[in-house]
Amino acid sequence: MTALAADKELSFRGEPCIREYAAGVDVLYKGAIIMIDASGYAVAGADTASCKYVGICVEQCDNSGGSAGDLDVKVETGGMGREAKVALTSVEQADVGAVMYISDDQTVGDKTATTNDCAAGILTELVSASLGWMKCEPAVNVASA
Repeated sequence: MTALAADKELSFRGEPCIREYAAGVDVLYKGAIIMIDASGYAVAGADTASCKYVGICVEQCDNSGGSAGDLDVKVETGGMGREAKVALTSVEQADVGAVMYISDDQTVGDKTATTNDCAAGILTELVSASLGWMKCEPAVNVASA
């Protein structure tokens, strides 16, 4: 897939946990996968080294006209059993229970679909070849899975 150019509604199940992070100089769309870059700012998800997954953007944050840290972005960080229905690439039924890695700000896939292996969560259910439920877990929790 390609990066988001507009807000996207995602389905969630489980109890929410919302946190705020200092936004980088970017437009972060609702429904986008959010990562923390090497400087400590929230950026749109991408297959980028030195970035760590923190969650999914719950409302658009446009900091494109400001400086990094001028605005905070609200991010769904997981919570007890929190899952999001996400777009998938290079995933099949045998990947249920496996770690998913970020391809772009709206897509995750198996390890073969990415270069930098930025973990986003665990695939809990395959809905179709391009859609599934993923347990939203910050990078520190996924690394040990």
